[in-house]
Amino acid sequence: MSDNGESDYEYYTDVKNSAHDAELGIWRGDGSYEGHPTVILKNGKGHIPPLNGATFVSLINWAFEPLLYGMGIYLPEMPNVKELIIEECQGILNLNTLFMPNLKKLYIYKCENLCEIKVNNLDKLCIKRCNKLANVNVGGKVNKLDINESTVTHIEGIIDELYLISCNSIVSLQNANILNSIFLGSCSINELPILIELRELHLLLCHNITIIPVYPNLVSLTLVECLGVRKIQLPKIPKKLIVDSCPNLRF
Repeated sequence: MSDNGESDYEYYTDVKNSAHDAELGIWRGDGSYEGHPTVILKNGKGHIPPLNGATFVSLINWAFEPLLYGMGIYLPEMPNVKELIIEECQGILNLNTLFMPNLKKLYIYKCENLCEIKVNNLDKLCIKRCNKLANVNVGGKVNKLDINESTVTHIEGIIDELYLISCNSIVSLQNANILNSIFLGSCSINELPILIELRELHLLLCHNITIIPVYPNLVSLTLVECLGVRKIQLPKIPKKLIVDSCPNLRF
C-alpha cells in the first residue's frame, strides 16, 4: 500500500489462480476459510466468516448483508489482523476498530457513505476520497494520519504526524494533539492549534491561515503560497526555513 492510500495489490485481486493463492496463503471466499493469513475479497456480497487467522485483509467493492447495516456491524471478527484495506465499500456508514486489537495499518479509499471513524493505536491511518466523512476519532495514538480529498470536519486524538491534502471542510485542529509534524496542502483550516512539542510545520496553498503561533521546539518551517499569512511568532529561527510567495507576511 502506497502512502497516498491507493492499493498496490491489484495483481492479487484481478487474477484468480488457485495454485498461486494456495502458495501465498490467500483466501478469496471460494470454499471454506481455513485460517489463511491473507484475505482478499473483491466485487462480492454477503456474510464474511470470522477471519481469526488473517493478518492482512483487503475488501474491495464488497456489499454487506442489509440486515447488518442497521446494526452498525459491517466487518467480521479479525482479532489478528495487522493491515486492513477497505476500498469502494459504499455500504459502510461508520467504522470502529475496537475489536481489532492487533491492527497497525488501516487504509480507506473511496467509501463514499462513510461518516465516522473510531480507531485505537495505529502506526498508519490513510483515508482518501471519502465524500461524507465528518469525524475521525483516535482513541489511543496514530503515528501517521494521512487524509486526502475527504470532507472531514473534526479530528480528535493524539497524532504524531498529520497530513491533510485537499480537505476543504475542516477549519480547525483544536481537538487534535499533534506531537511532531503537520503538513497541510490546499486546506481550508483558518487557525492552527497551540502545540508545545511540534517540530515541523509545512503549509502549501493554505490561504485562510493568518497567524503562525509560537512553536518553541520548531526545527522546520515551510510556507509556500499562503496568501493569508501575515504574522509569524518565532522565538528562534528554525534550522530549516522556506518561505515563498507569501506577499502579506511580516516577521
